[in-house]
Amino acid sequence: MRPTLVAFVCACVIAPAPLLAGPDQSVVSTQAGELGETYRPADIIAPEDPAKAAEAATRAKAANSAAMNAAATIVQASLDAWRARNFEGWIAKFAPDVQVITSQMRIIGRKELRAIYRVVFDAGFPEPKILKSGWTGERVFVVQEEFLPGGHSASITYSEYEVTDGLITMVYGQQM
Repeated sequence: MRPTLVAFVCACVIAPAPLLAGPDQSVVSTQAGELGETYRPADIIAPEDPAKAAEAATRAKAANSAAMNAAATIVQASLDAWRARNFEGWIAKFAPDVQVITSQMRIIGRKELRAIYRVVFDAGFPEPKILKSGWTGERVFVVQEEFLPGGHSASITYSEYEVTDGLITMVYGQQM
């Protein structure tokens, strides 16, 4: 692998640090409503009943919040596995047909992800520091500074993750 590709791969790797990190590096969760509720099309209420419309909107917001919390939990589990140096645990969080897309490369499938990131993992980097994280629409995002062995800053990256059926299906990444 060429050094520039190794550095870039490191810059786009999923960060092994808490996703929504609070001051104590714990996961910060924002939940609204009852997480067990789901929004059903039958809940669409005619405008002439504002109270029922508001209730349906609250249930829809809670369902969306629950889905985003579930997605954040999956991304967090992948980050925890990377931090624990558990490559198999990390790779298991990705769908078999996962896509990782950056401005400089595209990885299609868990097999290709494994081949590229195994080299990065075995080299012992990156060591990221989460700068910011949260949700943007239907995706979980992470902004991180990544460090090479020895503590030298390599880059600051922005990544967005899509999660479907409990697995990461898409990762969009870029250097900042």
